[in-house]
Amino acid sequence: RVAFAAVNFGAEVFVGPDDDHLTLIAEHLNGWLPFTADLTPYVKPGQTLLLVVNVKGRKQYLRDGKYIIPQGGTWLEGLADGIIRGIELQILPPVFIEDIWIRTRVDEDDIEPEVTLVNATDAEAVVSLKGQLSAFGTGEFPYPKIPALTVTLTAGERRAVSLGRIGWGLGTASYWWPNVPYCPDYRARQHCLTVEALVEGRCAHSAEQRFGFRQFEAKGCHYYLNGVRCNLRGDNQQEANFGTDAYGVFPGFGAPCDGNPGWPQAVDNLLRLNFNVLRIHQIPATPYMLDVCDDL
Repeated sequence: RVAFAAVNFGAEVFVGPDDDHLTLIAEHLNGWLPFTADLTPYVKPGQTLLLVVNVKGRKQYLRDGKYIIPQGGTWLEGLADGIIRGIELQILPPVFIEDIWIRTRVDEDDIEPEVTLVNATDAEAVVSLKGQLSAFGTGEFPYPKIPALTVTLTAGERRAVSLGRIGWGLGTASYWWPNVPYCPDYRARQHCLTVEALVEGRCAHSAEQRFGFRQFEAKGCHYYLNGVRCNLRGDNQQEANFGTDAYGVFPGFGAPCDGNPGWPQAVDNLLRLNFNVLRIHQIPATPYMLDVCDDL
């Protein structure tokens, strides 16, 4: 399948052997959000396939002077239209893990992993799920065991499967805490969940998700992190101040490179001001930006 990080603000995806024989295989409507187009029924090994993306800019969704799509900056003439933030060609097994979502509860001292499974075949599939916890980065803990689980997916089914609520029991040293007050070279405590999907006893697909064990909530007039009252101090960052799709293309929002320390240094600068929250204004942050904030 082809995975688009974002197409602003609408897209129709066609495939075929040539321009005269195209088939519509996917449609998308929204700004800055990912979507996929499955090529499987239309492609064969060794053959050439033409992929055509019909991009619809935001002006095509203007009705009576108002936009009928969420587009992020009505006044900004230079707002990005088009294919942005990258495309991937993904080769996946017939039965695969599409996503892993982990709920952490400090009050109940447990976690609940949820695995989204896809059976892309035209037959029923019996899938066994095995999960294992480990440390992300430094430090080790006596992690709890995750019981194996077997599910049956019908042909073409996509299903979110809970692995159950599992006692944590690793104490406050295992919690995710922010770098407040500021300490140089701080890294937040994170963990990793690896899940294998087995079909007929063999691993069909595996996926990994890192996470921090934490609980953030509002109680009355105050915010609490892991049961500790906290005040949020930070600022608002508007991508339009840097240029459209700055998060996707400017080195200051990416990984460190020659001549630019990148987003990690920007976050570190904010932390040295004792910020503990950053509002990303209007345009979604990239996954890399979110990962760096989780780390730091």
